[in-house]
Amino acid sequence: MKNNNISGRRRFLNSAGKAAIAITFSPIIKACENSLYANYLVVTDKCTGCSECVSVCYYDAITLANPTNYTIDTDDCISCKRCVSTCEYNAINVTPSVYSIKEENCVECGVCTSVCNYGSLKIAVKTYSIDENKCTNCGECVVVCQKDAISLSVSDLEYSINDNCIGCGDCITKCTNEGNAISYAVENYSVSSSKCHGCTEKCSGVCPSGAISSVSGKAYINTSKCTKCGKCVDRCDHHAITNSEVTIDQTKCTQCGECYSTCEEDAIDKSGETGSTTSAIDTSACNACGECLSVCPENAISVEQGDSPDSPYIDKDTCMSCGECLSSCDYDAIEASISDDEPYIDQELCTNCGDCYSACEDNAIDRELSTAEILQDNCIRCGKCEDICPEGAITTE
Repeated sequence: MKNNNISGRRRFLNSAGKAAIAITFSPIIKACENSLYANYLVVTDKCTGCSECVSVCYYDAITLANPTNYTIDTDDCISCKRCVSTCEYNAINVTPSVYSIKEENCVECGVCTSVCNYGSLKIAVKTYSIDENKCTNCGECVVVCQKDAISLSVSDLEYSINDNCIGCGDCITKCTNEGNAISYAVENYSVSSSKCHGCTEKCSGVCPSGAISSVSGKAYINTSKCTKCGKCVDRCDHHAITNSEVTIDQTKCTQCGECYSTCEEDAIDKSGETGSTTSAIDTSACNACGECLSVCPENAISVEQGDSPDSPYIDKDTCMSCGECLSSCDYDAIEASISDDEPYIDQELCTNCGDCYSACEDNAIDRELSTAEILQDNCIRCGKCEDICPEGAITTE
């Protein structure tokens, strides 16, 4: 009887335990119909393809169909290798370019030489200067200068129009080619009907262009024929004819003096003096484009050619293919081409000293063998290994 009671209690405890387990783990068991864990997804629009998650997944459960979304446009790439140095995964290999100068485009401005850290560019830099004895301060060179490298002399010189002006417009025509500072205040000749006495034969008799006629007993000026010579104004005894008038905008005037020398009526006054400063070209800013040469009416700008044999050219032995000169050139005068030359190690000369291995910053030299070997996929043709090899075992083929 006692044994039966014990067996009954055991069956009861066994059943109760199973029931408790079922109640406790029921949600988990139910979830296992799909997965024991919550579903993890890759947010593709945020994924950069760095593959760090792949490397840390112990179960190799993550696969990147496209390991990276980055590609290199070989048409735009200048082989400067900046991306190589910034990539912590050593995922980028760049074959360096060979740089050369297109002489037909080069103006020998020297900008590229200022950015080259290796002294590889050999340019006979042109230096532009202004001859103060010829310069009239017209300002044409300042207008065309792309780099704001030209400054004109400062002065308090001023030109103004006096009462002798007959409005002929010769000064306007001249100034249009200079500073465009002179314009008409009154453009055409006119007759005051209240003052005109009808003696048309007098004013029309001196008009060389036949622009004056009589209309309703008064003088009439045909402005399309009038040459603004001023003869009619002087001939009219009744001051009935008013001539054209011009004015000078001092903010635009370059004090070139062209109007002063052009006027035959002594109608332009000159006051003040030129300043102590002289017109000059900032050689550090000048890019030797030559635009100022073609617009200077007085041929006051000259060019001095610098000294450099066989200029211009790039010393390929020292060029590191950094690309700085290419990006600095405004004239598309520098081009890059991929080098087909591959450095190699003469195994008979190599002593496996390790100097090339230490000098190489691109992991392009393998020393696992008894002698060193160059990994061409990693090599950027910088030439450091060739320079440092004490045995002369590294050359380019």
